[in-house]
Amino acid sequence: MSGTSVPIFVSLGSTFTSDGADTIVAGGDDTITLAAPGAFAYGNVDSIITTSSSETVASADDVITTDSADTVVGGNADTLVSAGQGALLAGPVGYQTCVFVNTGGSDTIVSSSDATDTIFAVAGGGTYFINGIAEFVGGLGGPSTIVGAGNATIFGGSAGVLYYPGVGLVGSEFLSDFVAQAGTNTVISGASLSTLEGLTLYLAGAVNGFAMSGAVLTLSGPGSGSQLVAGSGSETIDASGSTGYNTFWAGSGNSLLVGGSGSDFPAPGAPILVLPPATNVFAASGGTTTMVGGAGNNAFEFILGHAGGTDLIQDWNGSDRLAFFGYGANPIASQAVSDGSTFITLTDNTRITIVGISSLDARQIVSA
Repeated sequence: MSGTSVPIFVSLGSTFTSDGADTIVAGGDDTITLAAPGAFAYGNVDSIITTSSSETVASADDVITTDSADTVVGGNADTLVSAGQGALLAGPVGYQTCVFVNTGGSDTIVSSSDATDTIFAVAGGGTYFINGIAEFVGGLGGPSTIVGAGNATIFGGSAGVLYYPGVGLVGSEFLSDFVAQAGTNTVISGASLSTLEGLTLYLAGAVNGFAMSGAVLTLSGPGSGSQLVAGSGSETIDASGSTGYNTFWAGSGNSLLVGGSGSDFPAPGAPILVLPPATNVFAASGGTTTMVGGAGNNAFEFILGHAGGTDLIQDWNGSDRLAFFGYGANPIASQAVSDGSTFITLTDNTRITIVGISSLDARQIVSA
């Protein structure tokens, strides 16, 4: 059928092909193909809608596939698939969920608000706006760009991810879990954007960041409160561009942890009765770790039962601290200076090298 001006109602369980600018209403359990520009299809329960040109599709409880620059608005429990370039896939408003699958690449996907969506970026290069509680799984190709306004769990694929955490009101929480599985992944944390009727809008910027399988995770911007964890491989977590405070956890492999600079705020995880306010907290483990302190205050923590590795500390400054927990009053078994650097061995055989420092002030060593 081609170019009709009145809606076409497809009966239950039918197969229908449109080759014109039709308006189509599915009856349910239909298979509908839109083969020409200008068509509009409204799905019903369990319908399958396939588009091959620039159509707009609204639906509910359907599977919709597009291979071109279509606009697809999903309904509750829809599966929206883009196999082409330039498509816009959007979820419904309210507590309704969708599954988004991007195999085309450079598409734009807007998740549902107040709902839990699942997004599969099989091909990289897309732009994703996360409004509710979503799970994002990255794939191959170019890096994906994610702008968050909700709580998300993000698994960056080998293509990598550029992530802007959620926008919200000051005091609200938009803490996302970010898993860098491979490749290079970047989180851009934010600060205040504007004031609207006495309420300050901001980019929250805090993430639970996990670097795995040799991934590179980079954090920049003024956001504070991120927890950054290295895995068992050769991971790099670089927060040198961050002006907030963050906490770093070394993995069991060969980790490189780089802190940034920022104002003096109590860092999460730092015992405030023992340590002064710290910009960055580095927690050692049993692996081989390089920890690079930033321009602000840094606390390098060693916890009995969780340390035991070999740790290299760089960019030590006069406001930094070594903090030992569980070792008792005498955590240091031996201490020596060689070539202008300090070498420390703890009672659990943890080995610490502080590069370029030949003496430590007693006030820079705390135990609990």
